[in-house]
Amino acid sequence: MRRKQLLSIIAAGAIMASSFSACTNNTNNQPQSNSTTVAVSVSDTASNAATTTASDNSYNLSEATKTTPEKTTIQTTTTAPFTLEDPLLVFDFSGNEPSITDVHFLTGDAFISMKAPLGATIYYTTDGSTPSEESTKYSEAIKFTTSMSSEPATLVLKAVAYYSDGSASKVATRTLFNRKKIDKRITIPIFAISADPAVLTEAPDGILTGKNYELRGKESEREVYIEAISPDGKTIFEQGAGVRVYGAASRAASIKSLKLFARKKYDEKHGKFKINLFDTPGADGDVINKYDKLVLRNFGNDFQFAFIRDELNQNLAKKAGYTDYEGVIPVVGYINGEYYALYYLHESYCDDLLKDKYGGDLGKYEVVTGKETEITIEEDDEENAAAATEFNEKYSELAYSDLTDDANYQKLTEFIDVENYLNNYALNIYVNNFDWPQNNYKCYRYYAAEGEEYGEGATDGRWRFIFHDTDYSLSLYGQDITQPGYNNLELIMKEGNEHYSPLFTALMAREDTRNYFLTEITRLMNDVTSYTGIVETLEAMNKERGKELDYYFDYLERLKATDSSIWTNVWNFNERTGYIMDFAGSRKEKMQGFLIKQFDLPDDYFLQK
Repeated sequence: MRRKQLLSIIAAGAIMASSFSACTNNTNNQPQSNSTTVAVSVSDTASNAATTTASDNSYNLSEATKTTPEKTTIQTTTTAPFTLEDPLLVFDFSGNEPSITDVHFLTGDAFISMKAPLGATIYYTTDGSTPSEESTKYSEAIKFTTSMSSEPATLVLKAVAYYSDGSASKVATRTLFNRKKIDKRITIPIFAISADPAVLTEAPDGILTGKNYELRGKESEREVYIEAISPDGKTIFEQGAGVRVYGAASRAASIKSLKLFARKKYDEKHGKFKINLFDTPGADGDVINKYDKLVLRNFGNDFQFAFIRDELNQNLAKKAGYTDYEGVIPVVGYINGEYYALYYLHESYCDDLLKDKYGGDLGKYEVVTGKETEITIEEDDEENAAAATEFNEKYSELAYSDLTDDANYQKLTEFIDVENYLNNYALNIYVNNFDWPQNNYKCYRYYAAEGEEYGEGATDGRWRFIFHDTDYSLSLYGQDITQPGYNNLELIMKEGNEHYSPLFTALMAREDTRNYFLTEITRLMNDVTSYTGIVETLEAMNKERGKELDYYFDYLERLKATDSSIWTNVWNFNERTGYIMDFAGSRKEKMQGFLIKQFDLPDDYFLQK
């Protein structure tokens, strides 16, 4: 994955949708300006070398492409380039803060030139590492040539200027993509991550190599630079950040999930990721547009199958009108200029996100995870550990009590939002999430500040439950335990197995809470999780990422040459997607039978609904 750091690069493209105009030739490549800026500019070549037109391939999910992407090649230019009136990168000498023209996509051959004030020297890298005086010294323009394959050529340019007074500018970073008709190729956002290969992709310390995925917590976090790019080549956000490998068993997969952290220690001006693509409503009525954490998710258990199950369930929860789901959008991941993964970008629940979503600025939200009967206690976080301990103790007290006793039930309603809990159960049971509630159990509550009164809704101090990591569902693997005919309702209410939920079982003994659950799961099966509801959502999601799926399968096909763990293909994807559709077509009738049996309902109960 590493890119060699050399003098100049041939890759691909002319600036897409830019109106820069060319100036006269500069026959001397050395800096001539006495201005107080350092500029990195891009220009089309004057020759006809870029006139060759690349054919626009037609992609569909029935056949993976076999095109090998063009690799970046290295060449020192021998003729002076045109320069542009407007530079790509500008370093402010006085403030040492670079400003960068908002360009990422190019569609034809171009030269990238750099200028510095008299007496300054520019150093740069193209492998993702931070440039220093030990890096390549700039002396000639960098030629970036358009890709003729399905994959755009890429250039990760990091540059720094050292001034005559001994000071240095801040590092400027720009990842460029170059391909004919690039707008036909890129249809979803790109997350371009760059860093020294030694911390990401190279042994012994790179977190994406060997068994370093086993590292967790702060020990595993690495400093990177992230450029989030829209499908039209414009910047969504870009900043320094932290990254860790994310997930449980899925972190061992060849393609890793990554958790991203916005921290001021990495970028003092950017303590948040500014992105509003999830359309998640906030407490102020506006869409939430800033996040402390984000997750680039590799599909978890559904990797190499349908690549969508958890994200489909998250969108079903959203369509059902629930609020405690994870917003998701499909994105492409690049690492140091190399195509790495098709991902779903997930919201990540934490105190700040919950405050933006529900209010409660004075106090603090605690988010805990584990299994229903025993939340995990994080020993390195005292407040979170206290919250987990409180949950476990209160759960043990109430879940095993007689909830038909109104006094006991009243205590429970002060502990959890019962309707929220039952909504969570209705959807998880219907999609047959087998890796829950004995795992992937996630909930939160608000703790008021000293002197603050508890409010309404999520700020009332009760626990609420988040849809999280629901891949093991919807006929995953074709296993009997995930099939539409598997009675997970009976399993959850049967003592003596790890899926048993004493709390849900106790709630089903009460007529009012049982009726609420029956009404809710009936609503789901007649609407959002009906055959039409599931299939329409699934097809819309696959249409959104459909072209990128083709490229992804082409990429996975190439990985097979060096990675024996990759085995999937388009045929398998289509078959596994069919499993989901088959589940959607059969589950309603099966679920109705399970409910009638479990709760001794009349045979015509659902005919009356």
